[in-house]
Amino acid sequence: MPTDDAIDLQCAEYGPTSGPAVVLLHGFPLNRSMWDDQIDALASRFRVLIPDLRGHGASDAPPGPYTMRQHVRDVVRLLDRSGIERAALVGLSMGGYVAMNLMATHADRIWALALLDTRAEGDTEPSRAMRARQATEIKAEGLEPFIQTAIGRMFARDSIEREPELVARYRRMVEPARPASVIAALQGLALRSDVSSVLRGVRCPTLVIVGAEDSVTPPDDARRIAELVPGARLEVIPDVAHLSNMEAPARVNELLVGLLTDATP
Repeated sequence: MPTDDAIDLQCAEYGPTSGPAVVLLHGFPLNRSMWDDQIDALASRFRVLIPDLRGHGASDAPPGPYTMRQHVRDVVRLLDRSGIERAALVGLSMGGYVAMNLMATHADRIWALALLDTRAEGDTEPSRAMRARQATEIKAEGLEPFIQTAIGRMFARDSIEREPELVARYRRMVEPARPASVIAALQGLALRSDVSSVLRGVRCPTLVIVGAEDSVTPPDDARRIAELVPGARLEVIPDVAHLSNMEAPARVNELLVGLLTDATP
């Protein structure tokens, strides 16, 4: 893999350019619109950058796999071209993996960290096998079977029944995705390594959020992260599954604003 593999990373920006910078990193296989419910809460005070990660949304989609190292380089390039020395990172699921890997190599550029519905460990063999099956299915049948299966894991059952717009919004994000890019992202997720040792060295204010009904990255995963990071705060949100920021936006916004306000450099 060449070291200079820069891509056109699309990014939306909100809030005052003079404000403390906050970067929101979305989950797989979504895009920056996943964070729409957080924009108003954060942009009144912070400079908010929301990229489409490599292969997702409107960003370039070169051949994969899309590794954590590449995602980290993409985000660092975004900070550099935006003239940002230090930023707070907010990452959900895959976005959390990217944030933790960025912490491993660029801790001096992070002034606060929020990790939502994610885990520190790499994939187990069964998880890698599952991703390989998903890739094979997507190649053969397209994204619809993947989407159908994923919906039940992204949201709590009550939310699916009572808030059909959540499901519709998820579909609007995933249906336009490029199947080859989803496969490349799956391959990259399977390659990621355990970052538990990195978390023991985190020294910035850190918030860990998880939905109580998250079956993808369950609360025990969040508890392990919070136990590893010195002084981390853990919040388990009841009646919420994997996409906690979409399912419980008011509570997540309250928690994020609290973290970022208290930690502002």
